[in-house]
Amino acid sequence: MATKTKTVSKKSKLQLPRLNLPKERKFPFSQRETEVIYLISNDYENKTIADMLGISVETVKEHVQNALRRTKEVGFAKKNNIKSRTGLAVWWIKNERA
Repeated sequence: MATKTKTVSKKSKLQLPRLNLPKERKFPFSQRETEVIYLISNDYENKTIADMLGISVETVKEHVQNALRRTKEVGFAKKNNIKSRTGLAVWWIKNERA
């Protein structure tokens, strides 16, 4: 079963506002990693995320890999059962999404 994902046309003026994160966060991600995880949790594909943030698809993938690596380093991944891009999105939806 294929999942439908959101896309944004190149002509779209959709802008992602900077997320205002408290200084003491309960998650180990950088500002940009947080933005990427937020967009993943809202069902955007890497290409669309790249277009929205003005970065390459490879950079989006790197942010996801850095976030996954960081969660493993601090034991956050095991505690929160985060093993993949999808795991990051599920964690975000359960814990951080407004």
